[in-house]
Amino acid sequence: MVIKNLENKIKLVLIVSCMFMAGCIIISMGAIFTAKGMVDDAHKKVYVLDGNVPILVQRTTMDETLDVEAKSHVELFHHLFFTLAPDDKYINYTMEKAMYLVDETGLAQFNALKEKGLYALVTR
Repeated sequence: MVIKNLENKIKLVLIVSCMFMAGCIIISMGAIFTAKGMVDDAHKKVYVLDGNVPILVQRTTMDETLDVEAKSHVELFHHLFFTLAPDDKYINYTMEKAMYLVDETGLAQFNALKEKGLYALVTR
């Protein structure tokens, strides 16, 4: 009778230990997945400083902002290409920056305008 009672106690300890281990594994996996979700959400948020004030903004993909970036790129090129000050160093500086923003057609346009004398100060 004592031996049978001892075997039952060993089985009970084994069952309780296995259930405890399974519970620990389930809780650990749940914590890992919860932490991963929180980190993924944190990576989607970006803070931008406006002076000394941080502003929370949402991160976007390139496809969502392509139109705005293209328009900004074209506006910057037009500003650099067509805004001329009477300073030849400044004209050279802006033309170099503008040529980095444009392809061969812009370079052809620059050469055509230079031949017409619009950028006479640049040809020194």
